[in-house]
Amino acid sequence: MTNAEMLMVLATIVGPIAAVQAQKWVERARASVQRQEWVFITLMATRQDKLGQEHVRALNSIDLAFYGTRNFYVL
Repeated sequence: MTNAEMLMVLATIVGPIAAVQAQKWVERARASVQRQEWVFITLMATRQDKLGQEHVRALNSIDLAFYGTRNFYVL
């Protein structure tokens, strides 16, 4: 086998695997943004009902949804 044939076989095997991994990375990033948006929207929608179940659930989810993000507004 020549080098070109070896590269073709390698690309045929590695290409689909890399594509699936890239898609999983995109899905994880999208899910993280959706969790953050859910927390924000829920807190804004229930800000008058401080002891409501959804408000408390959103407050408890802040640490999980925003874990690893940078804090721009530290008091």
